[in-house]
Amino acid sequence: MKTDSIFYRIFQTNPGFLFEILGQPSELAAEYKFRSVEVKQLAFRIDGIFLPDLTASDQTVIFLETQFQKDTEFYHRYFAEIFNYLKQYPLTEDWKAVVLFSRRSVEPTHTHLFRKLLQCEQFQRIYLEDFLNIESELVGVQLMQLILAKPDDAVPLAQALF
Repeated sequence: MKTDSIFYRIFQTNPGFLFEILGQPSELAAEYKFRSVEVKQLAFRIDGIFLPDLTASDQTVIFLETQFQKDTEFYHRYFAEIFNYLKQYPLTEDWKAVVLFSRRSVEPTHTHLFRKLLQCEQFQRIYLEDFLNIESELVGVQLMQLILAKPDDAVPLAQALF
């Protein structure tokens, strides 16, 4: 907040002003500490990004992440990666986030911080376990079935693919 020193001083002196601006009781400020915090930039690696061709009619960038293990901080990292990308590529026209979870049990349960993002049309979660009992001629669906198959079931599924 170096360039915003006047606001820093205002809120440092009276943090209740923020709550007044938000239309809430200024007494809520007693439950907060106002600080200037440095956030170090970490290196992020997104599992995959679908970048549209320049000639494509839909210029939506699709962020794809696969998650096969329980990770309580998954959404923290995933949305940080996406917004870091959008910061670095400000000409991005639109974006969509897709997560392929192996099973519902792998998805983090504490998602309150991200509730609006998880409900918006730009986010989609897919549970690969849902494909296990589906009859399909689509190779992509069959491949997802193979990835999650038990070892005894994997050989016949692989043979059916080829």
